[in-house]
Amino acid sequence: MTVALPQAVDLRVPILQERYGLERVRMHYVEAGRGRPILFLHGTPTSSHLWREILPAAARHGRAIAVDLIGHGRSEKPAIRYDFEEHVAVLEAAVVALDLAGAVLVLHDWGGPLGFHHALTSREPVRAIAAMETFPWRLDWRDFPAAFRLAFRAFRAPRLGRLLLQRLNLFVDRVMPATAASGRGISPEALAVYRSFYPTPASRRAVRRWPMLLPLDGTEPTAEVIDFIERRLPSLRVPLLWLAAEPGAITTPARIEWLQENVPGVMVRRIGPAGHYVQEEVPEQIACELDAWLPGVLAGAPGR
Repeated sequence: MTVALPQAVDLRVPILQERYGLERVRMHYVEAGRGRPILFLHGTPTSSHLWREILPAAARHGRAIAVDLIGHGRSEKPAIRYDFEEHVAVLEAAVVALDLAGAVLVLHDWGGPLGFHHALTSREPVRAIAAMETFPWRLDWRDFPAAFRLAFRAFRAPRLGRLLLQRLNLFVDRVMPATAASGRGISPEALAVYRSFYPTPASRRAVRRWPMLLPLDGTEPTAEVIDFIERRLPSLRVPLLWLAAEPGAITTPARIEWLQENVPGVMVRRIGPAGHYVQEEVPEQIACELDAWLPGVLAGAPGR
């Protein structure tokens, strides 16, 4: 098995320098393989650790890199706003610093909006996109499993969200294991790793921020950019592989139908029973699908 080596890079991010006086921020990542870049982006409250059983399959075909978003995993966790604009700026700095232009993107959760935004705005087109359990569109409360609607409404309340997510760390301790939909579930060992990344309330700022940015009511700071992504998605002329779990959590059958009707050439593949953190429940199926798909898209020309 190919070993993914942990590394780190110091990034100059102008928006963070202007807002907070931060000269540099450190981003951690793991990398394996050689060749054309394949960039893995996670969401909350995970990290590059989410891709540990999938990265080796990708590394057989190219240079597979999974980053820890700023405020997550082993990356630096400065006292910043953690708004979408800041995450975009850090990601763009990482793409330049790590020579990831024209990469294949593999996306999950909030890594999806970040990755699709990059694909739609970058001067150099990405080569292809694989996505799972993510949302390049405006969400609706009906998209959430009923069991989580009340919790996420609480997470979005400023004081209550601070208590539940920063003080009590409920995203890792309760939400992640509760989303599982297979017999495998999320192992205690994996949860312990994620928990280790956020040992204090201050280290959980980014984790707390993401639920407040979910594009659910139309008033969030992300509403405009998510609408932009949704409008432009049908014009994204790159291969798109969508890996759909059953039942999943936020990618509903109606969303899959929308993709098939509106995005030319989208390939939808079923990966079996899993909830939201599909990489923890069906990693072998995801690795198998990528193993079959990557040779073709890496051999083709990138485009948009």
